[in-house]
Amino acid sequence: MGWTLEVFWVELTMERKLLLLKQDFYNSLLMNRFSSSIILSFLLALFTLSACTFETDSSGELGQYWHLTDVDTLATNGSCDVSARRVFWAFQGKIMQAYDCNNQKVYNIHYEHKGNTLKLTEPRKNDRENGDPLVEDASALRPLGINALEETYRIEQLDGGRMVLADTINRLHFLAQ
Repeated sequence: MGWTLEVFWVELTMERKLLLLKQDFYNSLLMNRFSSSIILSFLLALFTLSACTFETDSSGELGQYWHLTDVDTLATNGSCDVSARRVFWAFQGKIMQAYDCNNQKVYNIHYEHKGNTLKLTEPRKNDRENGDPLVEDASALRPLGINALEETYRIEQLDGGRMVLADTINRLHFLAQ
């Protein structure tokens, strides 16, 4: 028998036709919900990822763990070996951490590196429980080679293993660890 869709449809009872239409409606509704949820999930993931910015570490050659080994006094041309004091600087992202291992103190300091200039600002004592308070007295930073709350250094040398910084008072020599 050569039944076509039209003949098949004519032969069905009205009740059966309504049942088929109802099933078709629910199937399309279910498919639309499924498609909508897939599209909605995709859009949500897309917006979530576009809302995030991936910040790369822009510290470049500074991005190492530096051991302060020598401090030169520019006014007298004197030099002092401070390697036994165990002072370290570490750069990552926009933050420098300065470690005074002998006195068990850590400071978080914003830094900006442009060309041959390194600027340190907003030094904070690493004390999470008290909100990392701002350092108010620069003398706390002197054992780290930092003489002011806002310090600008001229970078005299920066390669894979050595860093030499100079401000108006001192020249600091570091070795990469």
